[in-house]
Amino acid sequence: YTNVNSGELWIGYSTDGASSFTNVMVDSDGQVGSHDSLHALDENNLYIVYANQFGQLRFASSTDGGASWSTDFIDTNANGYTTANAIEVIDANTIHVVYGNGTDSYFATTTDGGANWDTELNFNNTQYEVADYLSIDATDQCRLAASTGASD
Repeated sequence: YTNVNSGELWIGYSTDGASSFTNVMVDSDGQVGSHDSLHALDENNLYIVYANQFGQLRFASSTDGGASWSTDFIDTNANGYTTANAIEVIDANTIHVVYGNGTDSYFATTTDGGANWDTELNFNNTQYEVADYLSIDATDQCRLAASTGASD
């Protein structure tokens, strides 16, 4: 969640069946945490994709169940506005992300746990504004739910 007063990205996690929660700051680099999406590979490996105040797409990962986080950028050239992030984690190294900037749609992939990302612009040659679900199965079949944002 985003702290509305400070703009920091936080996560709350429980180790006792939700009887109590521990809150941990994930990122405090400006106004961060908008349009975030979380994926848990298992109880220890957690991944978040989110945007900062400049519309740059960021990535955070934890290998200790959320107690500590490392952060990095996926795309620093997202034209000032990033929305509707979806993340699919295949394993600790292979991660896929879809996102848009209000004009273009992108598909980003890493095969080294987020150290380097390959980004494809307009992966389907149409301009989707909202991409909010991504699923890739064991046979590498990709499923993406998206819309143009039109109300009719």
